[in-house]
Amino acid sequence: MIHCPIEEGDRIRNALDNMATVHGKQVYEHFLTGAFHSWSQYPFSGGAFSMFKPHQETELFPDIRAPEGRVHFAGEHTSTAPAWVEGAVQSGIRVAHEVTNLPRTYFGW
Repeated sequence: MIHCPIEEGDRIRNALDNMATVHGKQVYEHFLTGAFHSWSQYPFSGGAFSMFKPHQETELFPDIRAPEGRVHFAGEHTSTAPAWVEGAVQSGIRVAHEVTNLPRTYFGW
């Protein structure tokens, strides 16, 4: 495991300070609580998002997101926005449509 040298409280404070730089000092007044997750500490992620070699994503993309029987796959790596929370959300919506057979046009995709 990779050790994260900054304590959780300091990491949250740094994030809050960065937000205050953009949005002003009122962020301190509105802040209630925070949490931090170090992906480098998580043994199954290796630290971050999935990373493809050149052309590998194009080649593998249809298979990565294809259902295997009744098992459907979601996650940022199965979306067109890898490495982003938005990609994870998009893939979750996609799989919800797959398993419920809702028309895809419901969300305009």
